[in-house]
Amino acid sequence: MSKPLALPVVPIVLHPTRSSVVWAVGSRIFAYDLQLKAFEAKAADLETLGPVRALDVWQGEGKLLWLAAGDDKTVTTWLDDGNHGSSWQIHETLSHQKKLTRAIFDRKGRIILADRFGDVCRWTPSSDQEPEMLSSHFAIVTALVLTPSQRFLVVGDNHERLRISHYPEATGIPWDLVQMAASSMGALGPSETVLWCFGLDLI
Repeated sequence: MSKPLALPVVPIVLHPTRSSVVWAVGSRIFAYDLQLKAFEAKAADLETLGPVRALDVWQGEGKLLWLAAGDDKTVTTWLDDGNHGSSWQIHETLSHQKKLTRAIFDRKGRIILADRFGDVCRWTPSSDQEPEMLSSHFAIVTALVLTPSQRFLVVGDNHERLRISHYPEATGIPWDLVQMAASSMGALGPSETVLWCFGLDLI
């Protein structure tokens, strides 16, 4: 019996319109078609200037956009026509002052990003607006997720703290989940623990 393959923790996202999976290793982004069992040639063109820490995709307004963010202090978006083997074209970039740890799209195509100094901002691509500060944390943000209804934004950091705010208003809920039980945090890291907060959608 073969031994299980150990892989590093990397950003990984399923393609929303075809049987491909997209992930990043270092500064390179790869796309692999699970049905055709082949890498997509276009992946060789997807490279950033530093290790990628965040990867996400948004579909709307007749467009399919990918984002990557990380140590190069830049959010880069690519336009994908949704066809296998098509070339991704750089759509837009945003330069940030600090290294980025997480970045996600909301349902309107706005980008929520977090940096190593704990600042969480929201950027509206294709606009002249500067990124809007949503919250600030005195720790490195390790998890950033919107609940399925997008009524709440959940932020986790390397101090094992979860903060929950209303979204899109970004007003804080008057209670924090601080110092989760040692048994829970021992079994689950911050990225997995945020899934517990999806139950807030039922409140």
